[in-house]
Amino acid sequence: MTEEFTHPQLGKIKGKANKGSVQFFGIKYATTRSRFAAAELYEPSGDGEIDATKFGPSVAVLPQGVDMESSFIQKTLAATKVPMSETDGLNLNITIPKLPGGSAKKLPVYVFVYGGGFFIGGNSYPSYDNKRFIELSTEIGMPIIGVVINYRVGATGFLTSEDLRSQGFPANNGLRDQRVAFQWVKKFISGFGGDPENITAIGNSAGSVSVTLQLYSETPLFNRIFCSSGTSLLIQPLPLPVHEATYNTVIKALGIMGETAKERVDALLKVPIEDILFKVPPGQPYIPALDGEMFTFLPEHKLFSTKEGFSRMPGAKWCKEMIMGECAFDGSILFGQCGPRPNGLAASFTDYVAKILPEHPSVATSILKSYGITSEMPDDEAVVRILEFGSDIAFIGSGISFAKGFPGAVYRYFYNEPNPWDGQWKGKASHIMDIKALFLNYNEYLPSGQAQTSTTMAKDAIAFINGKAPWSSYDEQNRTVKMYGPSEEEGFTAEVSEKDDKVPQRRNYLLEFENSPGWDALSATWVAFLHGH
Repeated sequence: MTEEFTHPQLGKIKGKANKGSVQFFGIKYATTRSRFAAAELYEPSGDGEIDATKFGPSVAVLPQGVDMESSFIQKTLAATKVPMSETDGLNLNITIPKLPGGSAKKLPVYVFVYGGGFFIGGNSYPSYDNKRFIELSTEIGMPIIGVVINYRVGATGFLTSEDLRSQGFPANNGLRDQRVAFQWVKKFISGFGGDPENITAIGNSAGSVSVTLQLYSETPLFNRIFCSSGTSLLIQPLPLPVHEATYNTVIKALGIMGETAKERVDALLKVPIEDILFKVPPGQPYIPALDGEMFTFLPEHKLFSTKEGFSRMPGAKWCKEMIMGECAFDGSILFGQCGPRPNGLAASFTDYVAKILPEHPSVATSILKSYGITSEMPDDEAVVRILEFGSDIAFIGSGISFAKGFPGAVYRYFYNEPNPWDGQWKGKASHIMDIKALFLNYNEYLPSGQAQTSTTMAKDAIAFINGKAPWSSYDEQNRTVKMYGPSEEEGFTAEVSEKDDKVPQRRNYLLEFENSPGWDALSATWVAFLHGH
């Protein structure tokens, strides 16, 4: 069914009517003059009618991305195929609740920023459907409005070079897209019944990296953050020389040999987008750049784990609350980077631990002992233990640093529900299981206890979006976290201490080293092992 809606600025909009909500798909929020140009806010004339009954196009992205993401959790939902567009991909979906008699006040709003490692993602992915989440908010008396955005990923989102910048194409287009989307929401959401001064940014994985990077913005974008498995400490902006090397790889793969920057960029703009997607060797580091404009300093644990250090972020003044949580085995997403090593994974890992921590031999010994890693261990056994270390340092460690330094209220959670579906990570709380649970789209495929936990998690998030405390806040003394699962017949949640060594599926081995040698040194060990240097 469809429903007609009149927006005071956008004009007539036709949306999809559900039992307890109305959804508007594919509403354009920005335009670009070319594939590498910065996004510009789109303001329609208000004449005519916007057909928002079906998804808009995706950005330039690998079409198999939705299947790749499903493979991470080993469960597929039916997906809608959408066309790809370099000009119309910057669109968003809005879900509003059906409220008998309407609402006397403007409703809280959240904006969801998807993950995907900055190379896949789309607002048409079925796991990001907001209908159930929005309708639950009405059922519990805390109605909200949901927005899911598209933003550029891969080369069009993050390729940068001296050539491109000299021709007027800035770095970090994907993050610039996100900023424009938040600006659009602030300008137009009131016409949908939303409160532009009460916005929560929700991100998962690279989406969480994104929303925490948006704290570098001088202009207020949102009021609070819900971070699922990621912060800017997880994927730090890369220096420009690294991006320059990536650019050279790209133009070489595409056969671009112009003598001047203008010739090379003009050629790059004319290459079919399919060539950029499929002819360039995979695995290019299309991620944010330390460009000296959007980002003038690197996120570091030693900086962000203190109130004084965190205050360098402009967003510390305008973002007031934060939820920060992780899955017990988030490291599963890094499995592909733990390929075979000449001397074996375990031997390689033990070498790097000793090499990066030469002044802390007892720490190196303790890490190997705690995670049960020996140099002779076979790869299939070692990889799980190494990824447990990766989970704890790359995801949980970064969450702890943010929680300690952020000046506003912070709420921490642990998602411990095991993956119930057949595959490599069955039985483990693998990466993105929490965000898949949050929007309730997998509930009928989960054991009853886990489905109950998902609903509890969703209710907690809805309370947070409404500006309420979802559970006890985090402080350095008590370090309280909300634990979701593991459930049995009934859903299980509890408030525990992060320092409790008896929390199921959790390891707190690294907490004794967070001050010395510190999270940055521990992170350096992990990064060196992953990248082999």
